[in-house]
Amino acid sequence: AALTVRHHVAQFTATAADACTSFLLKADSGEFVYGRTMEFALPLHSKLMVMPRNLDIQGIGPDGKDGSGLNFKTKYAATGMNGLDLPDFVDGINEKGLNGGMLYFPQLAEFQDVGAADAANSIAPHQLLTYILTQFATVDEVKAGLPKIKVNRAPLAVFKGPLPIHVTVHDAAGNTIAIEYVKGELMIIDNPTGVMANSPSMQWHLD
Repeated sequence: AALTVRHHVAQFTATAADACTSFLLKADSGEFVYGRTMEFALPLHSKLMVMPRNLDIQGIGPDGKDGSGLNFKTKYAATGMNGLDLPDFVDGINEKGLNGGMLYFPQLAEFQDVGAADAANSIAPHQLLTYILTQFATVDEVKAGLPKIKVNRAPLAVFKGPLPIHVTVHDAAGNTIAIEYVKGELMIIDNPTGVMANSPSMQWHLD
């Protein structure tokens, strides 16, 4: 099934609400369309990005330095939009139809406490969607593969700490999961609604 990503970026003043919402729609043809809003007080300066297969990417470790984390090679080509002039996807889709986006998750996002021994098997939070889109083809693969790496607490200067996000992921069959790091633990939550918002957590919304 074909899958289309549509991305709309809106810039607001600092008094605007940070209240993004993403959703998955099923067309009469059986195809799926992923969409989202982007109400965010901080200008993201988003640009279109394309990543080919077999691209070497330097993982960022807990110290925030390129190459100090998990260095990996892209398995699948992907395209989408970045943010904050970083070489990482905020929203995107890969060649297998796996797609998704990062949404704001303030006060609740708490990534894994990664020590020196595990630094080389970790990535920064803002690399999370890039890793997912370039390494996996389906939601089931994400469920199996993501727990094998760590997502550390590498800071971004503009946030004075790690980027506080959670991630929605959909595959070409319409399967949807939410990925959240809460109290230092990875949570992968099946999301039959296909809809995701900001805080509180996905499980709160489902309950």
